[in-house]
Amino acid sequence: MFKKSNKSSSVQRVNWDEITDVGIVSHFKDKPFTGVCFSLHSNGYVEEECEMLNGLKHGLLERFNDKGVLIESINYQKDIINGPHKYFHSNGNIMFDIPYVNGKEDGFTKEFYPNGNLKVKSFFIMGSENGLRKMYNEDGSLKEEYEVLSGLKVDNDIEIKVDTDDLPESPVKSIDDLDLDPETMEKLKSMTVQVGEDGILPTDEEEEEVLYTTVPWKKKEIKEYHENGKLKIEGNLEFGKKEGLWKIYYMNGNIEQETHYKNDNPNGIHRDYYENGSLKQTTKLIDGVPNGLGEQYYENGKLEQQGELKNGEKQGVWKTYNENGNLQSEESYVDNIPNGILKNYYENGQLMSETFLIDGTSNGLSKQYYENGKLQQEGELKNGERDGIWKFYDINGKLEEQNEYEDGNEINGY
Repeated sequence: MFKKSNKSSSVQRVNWDEITDVGIVSHFKDKPFTGVCFSLHSNGYVEEECEMLNGLKHGLLERFNDKGVLIESINYQKDIINGPHKYFHSNGNIMFDIPYVNGKEDGFTKEFYPNGNLKVKSFFIMGSENGLRKMYNEDGSLKEEYEVLSGLKVDNDIEIKVDTDDLPESPVKSIDDLDLDPETMEKLKSMTVQVGEDGILPTDEEEEEVLYTTVPWKKKEIKEYHENGKLKIEGNLEFGKKEGLWKIYYMNGNIEQETHYKNDNPNGIHRDYYENGSLKQTTKLIDGVPNGLGEQYYENGKLEQQGELKNGEKQGVWKTYNENGNLQSEESYVDNIPNGILKNYYENGQLMSETFLIDGTSNGLSKQYYENGKLQQEGELKNGERDGIWKFYDINGKLEEQNEYEDGNEINGY
């Protein structure tokens, strides 16, 4: 028993085994065949059915698995594929939907998951993929998208191969110097060409000398996506280099980073964010190096630290704040090294201590205060150790004791 045909019973049906090919024309009983050709699986189910006209495939060709389930359908006109060419999953859902014109892919080609959701969408022009390709996750969310030119994925640049016989003797300077078909020429008009110093980069092939030129996009929008379909990166390339604002996103969709570029170098305000969307830090960049005001923030949005940067190094007074927004410390820097007065503060804003630092080490007069503002102790520090006379006061500011130190060790007390 085999699958019942959908073809009209008035149409002549002949098994492919009875067909004889004369060139590209299929004959039955010495005549070009018109009707339906078919073949069967070993279990009797239809394997293939094909409409024929004057010995050529003309109309629908269908293929089935051994359970009678449609797995492929092709439309022909005079033995050339014209119209939709489809493949099917075992559950009956479409796997591929490919449009053909005169035997070549032409139009939007689509690939689907077994659940019916779109997997890939791309555009073809007369057999060559050109345009935006979009790829999706099984849940339907966008996974990735990128431009394709003449079947090649376009990132920062593409490579064009041209016969050197068709080139002028001088190095290639522009698209107009390339011997390309009008359609490709039009696509490349907005691009610029870069070649080797001599303008020609031949291959090792002896039969044909060819030129490979690098053709960056004049301006191209870049977008990349997380696995969940959320946008991951977006920005613009100009002649293959980053230009303008580039953004990076967390998987939850919140912004993670913003950077301004000029000629592929970070220039301008750079911002980092916490995953909850609140600002984490800001820095001014010049050619990728921090220069200018730098600020860091707590996740609650309060300012944590602030100061100047020069060539990536801390300079001048840097202020640190607690999570309530109150000043916690002030520290002076020279070339990223603490030098000068370090001041620490109580929660209520009252001065807690002040110490003089040289190259990051305590050297000089040091004072500590009670929370009520009264002096608690004072003395000299040498290489981080008490040295000389130190005075200690009670909470009311009255001198309680006075000790003498050497290299951090007490030598006299009175």
